[in-house]
Amino acid sequence: MLRDELLRDMRQSVPGPSDIPEAEVRAYFEAHHDEFKEPERRRVAHLLLASEAQAKAALQKALGASAADWGRLVAQVSLDKPPQSSGPAPTELAGDLGIVGPPGHPRGANPRVPEALRAAVFEIDKLGGVLDRVVTESGHFHVVRMTGRTEARDRSYQDAERTIRVALVQQRIRARELELERELKKRYPVSVDDEALRQVKVPEAEAPNTAPTTSAP
Repeated sequence: MLRDELLRDMRQSVPGPSDIPEAEVRAYFEAHHDEFKEPERRRVAHLLLASEAQAKAALQKALGASAADWGRLVAQVSLDKPPQSSGPAPTELAGDLGIVGPPGHPRGANPRVPEALRAAVFEIDKLGGVLDRVVTESGHFHVVRMTGRTEARDRSYQDAERTIRVALVQQRIRARELELERELKKRYPVSVDDEALRQVKVPEAEAPNTAPTTSAP
């Protein structure tokens, strides 16, 4: 098709990432600097209990527990644990929910981690520590542990340069595609004859033959 051929030629004419002027790349970096700041991230594990009394009892055992002790506690009391058919989970992943960023940070959410637990893990002082209170969320009770931490990072221009160049090339391609679409619509206007469409009759599908078949004697 003509459109596909024009699009292919247009994309080939767009400069590659290495051809983008450095001044433009640096200008993008300065204007979007916040996009290259990565927040601190923490890994959350929990014990899930059905009652506050059970959670408080589990909390007393979890405070100061080693990784191995925590793993046994998850297996013994938590309502959220892997099925036995999946085999034993590594101790450091017992009760794992995943990684989150600071509460309220747009890039820190995790669909597996309720906001109450996300906030709770950022109250813990040290890696491997357990929050010293029970967290209540949606009628369940949680003991929360921090099992991993990655410090916040502000990416340098050198770290971000390649990503920026690729993004700028993609911007050029999208802009050229929109321009080409507008040009084609002007050059080859398309009109729809509504009256002619109303005159078109679509044949009805034939009903399937459901009559029983008989076999010859």
